[in-house]
Amino acid sequence: MLKRETRPVRFLEANRTLCGGATGAEDMPVYDDGGGLISCWKIPFWKRFKVLFTGCVWLHVSGRTHAPLYIETQVFVRACFWKWLRGLAKRRHFGELA
Repeated sequence: MLKRETRPVRFLEANRTLCGGATGAEDMPVYDDGGGLISCWKIPFWKRFKVLFTGCVWLHVSGRTHAPLYIETQVFVRACFWKWLRGLAKRRHFGELA
């Protein structure tokens, strides 16, 4: 298996963190709406070209099965970009985001 370079990242709406623990996986910030979990992943710059030209993203899930899922480029609709940006800056100022 290839080295994992695509990483889970913190995002403004995250309200939980799933711990990787002994599995060797990284801790994963998620948004839990009570019915499902949403996470955000950062793709390295050079891998973006692969996605651009192939149109493919591979999903690897540990275990024998997994819940239904989908992969999207945008999940949260932010009414105002500047309001979102101010909230992000405020959270970074108070150390809530690393």
